[in-house]
Amino acid sequence: MIEQLPSLLLLGLALAVVVFASVLQASAGMGFGMVAAPLLALIDPLLSPAPILITGLVVAFWGAWRERSNIAGEEIVAGLVGRVIGSFAAFLLLLVFSDEHSFYVLFGVLILIAVVLTALGRQVAFTLTNHWALSTVSGLMGTITSVGAPPMAILYQGQRPAKIRPTLNALFFVGCVTGLTGLGMAGRLVAAHAILSAIIFPGVLAGIWLARYFRTDNASRLSAVMLGVSGTAAIGLILKGVGGLSV
Repeated sequence: MIEQLPSLLLLGLALAVVVFASVLQASAGMGFGMVAAPLLALIDPLLSPAPILITGLVVAFWGAWRERSNIAGEEIVAGLVGRVIGSFAAFLLLLVFSDEHSFYVLFGVLILIAVVLTALGRQVAFTLTNHWALSTVSGLMGTITSVGAPPMAILYQGQRPAKIRPTLNALFFVGCVTGLTGLGMAGRLVAAHAILSAIIFPGVLAGIWLARYFRTDNASRLSAVMLGVSGTAAIGLILKGVGGLSV
């Protein structure tokens, strides 16, 4: 049986959010998951994280394939190990936070952690141990919220841009696969998610196209907008979970 889809009004609002988040991503190289995931979850729980992971699967594969000759294969192996461990940990957490309100709290708290990690922006040594550890954190966060980029962004600071783009895209593709697997194991993957992914994907393309009119060298301002919107939405999710508030 297919879950009840959001109303046309909510779907239109979701598309607007996806376009806005995609403009941020294309303009500043960051922001899609951080903005889209919590806002879509506030609009309707069916909209996040699964549809974002499904959409991200396509986008990440395209980005990795386009520059596949620069992918660091050994780092993909390390990332895969961490992602699998993180996704399994997320599966266990989802079994504990199984009702809707507790899931909102968990979702909101993890988004706030992602906001803090992004705001701090501290670099760590690029070692195999750190790669495994941060990939595990990324896998846990990515499975539950679809936002697994901040831990990896910390790790890859200072690496060659030519390697960062395709390698991170390949890691995010792997993360989307393991994340969707974890959601499926936890019973949080339904047929409606595929339909919703198809609905929001044009918003991603529209945002990428519109970004050409919003490009700026002031990355710090865009980052502040992203963190402010994401943090506010995360607090809204926590309040909704704690108090059972309606949006």
